[in-house]
Amino acid sequence: MAATIHSATLKSPLPYRQPDGRSADIPPGPCLVESLAGGLAIVIWGDEGEFSAVMTTKELDEALAKRDLLFSG
Repeated sequence: MAATIHSATLKSPLPYRQPDGRSADIPPGPCLVESLAGGLAIVIWGDEGEFSAVMTTKELDEALAKRDLLFSG
């Protein structure tokens, strides 16, 4: 299955859970969103794409509905 990757912009911090269970925020700014199977996606950000978080598509849909996440093009 081919990966689906979208360019996007976060307008507000997006909370996510780190692998160790702590909460953190993805900062506003440009990012990439890659769709995965099973209702998950990876959000990639940072000047060189050095940060990433796995999130549910439900969480991303909520950010889209609030216009906190905007896909390009």
